[in-house]
Amino acid sequence: MSPDNIRIINHKKAMDAFRQTKEYRDASDAWLVEHPFCEMWLREGIQVKSVLVHHPYKWSYLTTALYIDFKNNGAMAVSSAGHFACHHGLKVCPVCKKNWCPAERDMCKLCWERANPELAEKLVFIREQMKRDINKRRRESRAEFKKKLAQKSGENSGK
Repeated sequence: MSPDNIRIINHKKAMDAFRQTKEYRDASDAWLVEHPFCEMWLREGIQVKSVLVHHPYKWSYLTTALYIDFKNNGAMAVSSAGHFACHHGLKVCPVCKKNWCPAERDMCKLCWERANPELAEKLVFIREQMKRDINKRRRESRAEFKKKLAQKSGENSGK
């Protein structure tokens, strides 16, 4: 393992230990009292209770003093689903306001399927056709492999 990887692992362990301290728990609890709703959902006007603090900027992890300074490090109060969305580049679907979708999309998959039923049906057909083709190629490949294996074992037994 490289020295950089060791340094990163040690830093993560130190930050995990810091998150368990009374100082951090008190600060994060106070932040969550000030910001009771998930900021990811609140952008769409939906109130979901926040349960943890998300640090979106890497520089906020440099020191414990920066990490705990929520007002100045861009920290966000988020729900557990909102935290998942932050780490995976998702946003609340602007159409249904129930599901998550990639940040660059206009709507989630379910809303797109409702808006484009003929295309959705065509995509289902194409996916099924692709699965059939892949399975057919696998069967053919497996049969060819077994045939070659049988030929080799026949050659070896004749020697």
